[in-house]
Amino acid sequence: MKSRRSRSSRSGSWRRLAAVLAAAAVFAAGADAVADQRFAEEASRSAAIVCVRTPCWPPTLELIPDARVSPQSLPRRTRAPIVFRGGARIAIPDFFFAPALREATLRIDRDVVIDAVGLPVCAGPTLDIVRSPAELKEMCRKAIVGSGTAEVDVHFPEVAIPTTAELVVFNGGVEGDTTTLYVYAHVPIPFPRAVVATVEVRRAATGKSGWRVEVEIPPIAGGSGSLRAFDLTVRRSFFHAGAKKSLLSARCPRGKLEIEMPRAVFRNEPSFPDQSATILTGRLQVPCTPLP
Repeated sequence: MKSRRSRSSRSGSWRRLAAVLAAAAVFAAGADAVADQRFAEEASRSAAIVCVRTPCWPPTLELIPDARVSPQSLPRRTRAPIVFRGGARIAIPDFFFAPALREATLRIDRDVVIDAVGLPVCAGPTLDIVRSPAELKEMCRKAIVGSGTAEVDVHFPEVAIPTTAELVVFNGGVEGDTTTLYVYAHVPIPFPRAVVATVEVRRAATGKSGWRVEVEIPPIAGGSGSLRAFDLTVRRSFFHAGAKKSLLSARCPRGKLEIEMPRAVFRNEPSFPDQSATILTGRLQVPCTPLP
């Protein structure tokens, strides 16, 4: 039996596309509707996706991105605070259940800076699975750096039930060269429960990319749930050592900010154990405008 969601438009050939995570993430309010649409179209055209595991499962799994930065106009040399808004939609052909996105690796442009030193922290163990989003936001309100929503399918025999999960992003602290963020998702079915994804950010060792981001997403609904789409905004300014800082800042010397995705792992759990993972790789260019 098809789910109501699976009857929607999920089929098609491989598109030029990409992802953003994470966790992360993702780009911001402030642009008008026309600019938002143009950014999304340009990002999609500049993105590429390749399945690097054979066979790929489902055979036409698609990851369709939407990423933008606000303000779009940025200095060429000095960095300015930004808001990052982004998301993705996972599409599959009819008659298939969506596999679960479980891991992703991103490389983020060196023209972006991620600086959480001095930002209040909400520790991972505090993100209790039984707390409501309202309770958690009150407990860790000073450590909130982002919010959004996610669409999740929870799979039952022969049917997938769609639901919407609220997302909240917390600063988990800086230790050595690693900044940790936690993305909290409150999934209401089959019973209310939290899923907490871990995002670790560190300076890239080599190459043109400035940052390496590792995202880990635990099983949803005991392995019966899968992410179908998300939209996430990350923004935070704060004071540290007497100076105002921004979690995210960027410059725009080349008219674009680049994000590479060396690895995104989708696991077909709990079904199809003989085809346990599909691995995608790709890249994305986010337009920006260099100021004179």
